Amino acid sequence: MAILANERIDQVVTSTLHAARASELSTVPPRGDDDGLDFPLATHPDREPFKVIVLVITAFMIWGGLRLISSILTSLAWVVRRHRARRHCQGK
Repeated sequence: MAILANERIDQVVTSTLHAARASELSTVPPRGDDDGLDFPLATHPDREPFKVIVLVITAFMIWGGLRLISSILTSLAWVVRRHRARRHCQGK
């Protein structure tokens, strides 16, 4: 039983090594003028104004959302205070 397990391990190791060698051989060699530095592609110049517009709209949406949440919380606090004041005046 142990011999069969060792043979299977040897087969797996051998096939893994063959796969690794095959992948090394299939890689494309670097070009002569390639310095090895990979820089991201520059964005198209016409996209810059679009980016700014999207960022401004997003900023206003976030600002407006925060203002809306703030006003909701303020009005809820006012309602709670008013409700407590009425209960206090009624003598609990």
